[in-house]
Amino acid sequence: MPFFDNFWRQETLLTIVSLLFLLPGCHVDKQSNYPPETITKSNQEFTFNLYKKVVQSETGNICLSPFSVSFCLGMIMNGTEGDTYDEIRQLMGFQDFTREDINRYMQTIRKELSTADTSVTIINANSIWINNRFNVRKAFTRLNKKYYQAEIYNEPFDSNTISKINQWSADHTNGKITKPVQQIDDKFLSILINSIYFKGRWNYEFRKSATIDEPFLTADSCLINTPTMIKKHYINSYRDEKVTVAELPYGNETFSMVLFLPTQKDGDINEIIAHLDKEQWEGWLNNLSLHKFELHLPRFKMEQKINLEKQLKALGIKKAFIASLDFAQMCQTEKFYIHSLSQNSFIEVNEEGTEAAATTVASIIAEEEIASNFPAIIRFDRPFGYMIQEKNSGIILFAGKVDNPKECFLNIKPE
Repeated sequence: MPFFDNFWRQETLLTIVSLLFLLPGCHVDKQSNYPPETITKSNQEFTFNLYKKVVQSETGNICLSPFSVSFCLGMIMNGTEGDTYDEIRQLMGFQDFTREDINRYMQTIRKELSTADTSVTIINANSIWINNRFNVRKAFTRLNKKYYQAEIYNEPFDSNTISKINQWSADHTNGKITKPVQQIDDKFLSILINSIYFKGRWNYEFRKSATIDEPFLTADSCLINTPTMIKKHYINSYRDEKVTVAELPYGNETFSMVLFLPTQKDGDINEIIAHLDKEQWEGWLNNLSLHKFELHLPRFKMEQKINLEKQLKALGIKKAFIASLDFAQMCQTEKFYIHSLSQNSFIEVNEEGTEAAATTVASIIAEEEIASNFPAIIRFDRPFGYMIQEKNSGIILFAGKVDNPKECFLNIKPE
C-alpha cells in the first residue's frame, strides 16, 4: 500500500493473525461496565503465559503477537458456547467478564490504539472468510462486524479464495505476510484473519554512521560479529542482580520497546522469561528511571512460523480442538473443531525503527474428516528479550527473543 511505502523510513512492527475454523454463533450476555484497564490487566496473564510457552517450545529467535492472537480468540468466542467458550475465556483472563464486556473492550482498544499517538501508525484489521457451502448464523457475523469491524466474505473454498485471502493479508501487512494460506480444504467452515500493523520512529534515533560490527555471543555459544547500533543518551532503565532493562520510546513516548537481558554475563535469558509474569513486569516498569549511558543494540531481522496448537492446549484450551457441538451456534449441521492454529511473523529493528508482521492461521474441520550504580555502557551482546507496549493502557502488542541477530528467515517452515 503506497501510504506505508511513503510514510517514514523507520522501524515498523506488524502482526497478522488468520484463523481457519468452524464456529457457532452466540448469545449475548447481560451488559456490565468495566474500565478497559481492568480487563487489560486480566488479559496480561495470557500474554505472558503464551510468550513463555512459545519460548519454552521453540528454539532460536522469536517474534510473537499475543495481542493479535487475543483478537482472533475474541472473535472465535463470539461463535462458541459451553466448555469451549469457558476454556477460551479462562485462558485469556476474561473469566470475570461477560461476552458483552469482552466485545466492548476489544472495540475500545482497537479505536484507542489507532489514535494514541499521531506520530505512530497502528492499523488493526479483521476479516472472516466463510465457506459458501455452509450457512453461518447471522448473530456470529453481526457481532464481529459490530465490535471488531470484521470484513465478511462468502467464498467457495478453492484456489481463487486462497489468492484473495493472501492478497488481503499482503494489503494489510505492507506486503510482509503474503502467503499465510497455501492450501484450503472444502471442509473448512471459515478462516479468520486479524492483522495489526505498527510503525513508529524512535524518539531518539541511532546514527547510522555510528553502527559498527561488534561481537555477539549467541545462544549456542558461538561468537559472531554483527552490525551493532550505538547511542549515548538518557534512557529509562532498571538494573538488579538478575536483569538489566532498557526502554526505547517511539514518537511522543506513548509506545515503547522494552529490552531486557540477564545482568550476569553467564545468565540465561530463557530463565528470565520463564519467571516473567505481570507482577514482575510491572515491577520493572515502575522502577525505570533515567540514566545516561552508551547503549549497544544489534540490528536484527527475522521471519518465522509458529504452530500454536501445542502451546494453547498446554495452557488449557482442549475442548476447542475436539469435535463437539460447542460450535453449533455458528453452524448447526455438524460437529466442528479447530484443525490448526499458527502464526507467521516478521520483525526488523534498525537505526530508524522497527518493522514486524505476524499471521496466525487456525483450521476447523468437520468431525467426519538497577540501583543507582549504572554502568557507563550497556551492551545487548548476548541473547535478550523484547516487548513493544502502549504505555498508558499497558497493552503489549509484540513479544520476542533474539538468540542470534544475524539469522534471517531461517525459521520458516513449508506449509
